[in-house]
Amino acid sequence: MIYPNEFSIVANRILNELGKEEAYIRTYIGRKYYYLFLELRERIKRKISNEYLFYLNEEENININLHSLLKNFLFNLSRSDALSRESRKILRIGTQSFRSLRKLRNVSDYKIYSTITLSIQDINKQIKNIEEVVKELENIDKKIINNTFRLTIQNKEII
Repeated sequence: MIYPNEFSIVANRILNELGKEEAYIRTYIGRKYYYLFLELRERIKRKISNEYLFYLNEEENININLHSLLKNFLFNLSRSDALSRESRKILRIGTQSFRSLRKLRNVSDYKIYSTITLSIQDINKQIKNIEEVVKELENIDKKIINNTFRLTIQNKEII
């Protein structure tokens, strides 16, 4: 078994010990993305009711794009009137960062003829924004999480 934060540790070691050559930066981006993706998924799983857990288990449900589901869920949550203005702001910024980091991860993994132009500082800012969302999820009531999740899975775009 592996814990999500272990992907972050590996990413940091790659960048700090191997250097800032493009191949290492690309790998860093991928490991950081999966660290955050898994952290978000696991935090949501802890708050979600059993009837929705099926949607968060990739092994059980191959018909759902879990990356899109999480992105859409965070977007919907960031628009919830049940949350404070500050909470919505954290979620809004973090959702934008999650989208950006996913696109960057896709470029890093699949577009080998493209050059990564973002600086490590800019990449780390995106990562920090998403980590703030991970923390904020702990403060959000389960009922709000479940209501938003229900609304999100009703959207056919995730399937």
